[in-house]
Amino acid sequence: MFVRRIQTDQHGPPLSMKILVIEKDDPQPPSCENCGKPNYNHPDLAKDDLDWCLNCNDVLLKGTMTLDELRLWSIYQINRGKIIAVAIEEDE
Repeated sequence: MFVRRIQTDQHGPPLSMKILVIEKDDPQPPSCENCGKPNYNHPDLAKDDLDWCLNCNDVLLKGTMTLDELRLWSIYQINRGKIIAVAIEEDE
C-alpha cells in the first residue's frame, strides 16, 4: 500500500490529489463492519469511521449532499492533503 499523487481534470480545472494504491501483494485488510468488503485505512484517508470502508462512509456521511456540495467537500479534503480515492492494483 502506498500513496500516489495524480493530476485530474475531469470536471473543471486540473487538481493534484492523493490516492491510496493497494498493491496485489498487500495483506488482506479487515472487513468493513457494515458491508463486509475490504476496509482499507490510512492516516490521510478522508473518512470518519475507521471500522467502515470508504464507500460506506461516503453513503452515510455524504449521501444527502448535492453534487455541488460533494465537489466542494472533495476540494476541501484535497486542499487538506486528504485521500479521497482508493485504487487497487491488478495484473494486466
